[in-house]
Amino acid sequence: MQGEGYRQPTIRSILGGCLLALLVLLPIVFISNTVKLVGAAFVFLPSRLGLLPSAAETEARSLDMSTSPNSLELPSAGPYLVYTDHFELLDITLRLEQSSATPWLRISDPATGAAVPMDYVGRGLMPYDPLFAPGRPVFRFVASRPGNFTAEHMTRDARIVIVPDYTTGREMEILLAAVLQILAVVLVVGAVARGRARERARRIEALLAPGRVSPKDLQRRYAGSEEKAPPR
Repeated sequence: MQGEGYRQPTIRSILGGCLLALLVLLPIVFISNTVKLVGAAFVFLPSRLGLLPSAAETEARSLDMSTSPNSLELPSAGPYLVYTDHFELLDITLRLEQSSATPWLRISDPATGAAVPMDYVGRGLMPYDPLFAPGRPVFRFVASRPGNFTAEHMTRDARIVIVPDYTTGREMEILLAAVLQILAVVLVVGAVARGRARERARRIEALLAPGRVSPKDLQRRYAGSEEKAPPR
């Protein structure tokens, strides 16, 4: 038996609840992209001003792991990070790192056959990781030259993305840039708010100038009229 205070939920309330649950769950399900989007917002101005170098999507290289070996063309010499969001690959990488085993990815120079030293990346996902690179970095290597290399790995139905590393060793610079951007935004918003408040005060004074009634007097009179008003 339904209680006297029970009200049948409307279609609008049901749809509103579903939409709210979806809005709450989406950032959790796509936590990687959520963290990166938040991080991109915090370093947007420094990156656009050229104060913080960031990898461009055109510099990234994607490898299909369904076949091995693969040809890998690197655009420049320097350090690179290998990103993946594949759960099995992340788990295997963690187990290999804990046992100090050889990484499952081998990149070599096809001319000499010499392998490029590959290091594990101990950190997890960070807000400054590029949005176009899925997941988090698992390996880091340094290419001595641009050009073609050979990538050998286990085969999986997955893709990895290799991105130039402009962040390792510059973590404090990134943090400082984010703090400075936050301060700049707070100062700008505060200045705009104070300007609007002063403009509003000037308009009120202009309206009340003939009667020489200050805004404070008007406030007191309004409060007094509210107190004297009979209850409804």
